[in-house]
Amino acid sequence: MLAENLRMHISRLAAARAILLAISAVMAWEALFPATFTSIVKRPYRDLVELSYFGPIVGSVVFVGITVYHLIRRRGRIESAVVSLVFTVLWCLGLALCFILMMARTGI
Repeated sequence: MLAENLRMHISRLAAARAILLAISAVMAWEALFPATFTSIVKRPYRDLVELSYFGPIVGSVVFVGITVYHLIRRRGRIESAVVSLVFTVLWCLGLALCFILMMARTGI
């Protein structure tokens, strides 16, 4: 029973991470190539997409916390936990850079 619940929890985390990574990819696309983004995604949909950018920003910070927790608890191999932490922190930094670039473009 406990193993099933843990497996379901891990699969939900993996699904949430995949969704947030997909939204992050759209955010990076808009930040790096705004002309192609605006030509493909039109105005009413673009507003909805831009609202969803706060999810990956908060989610990446949450996943850094989860990864640090796994590193402290020493679940599994320490090397995989360190690599996961490095990639999660890089994800956070990439989102922060995209966010700053979009703010600079809009003049905020």
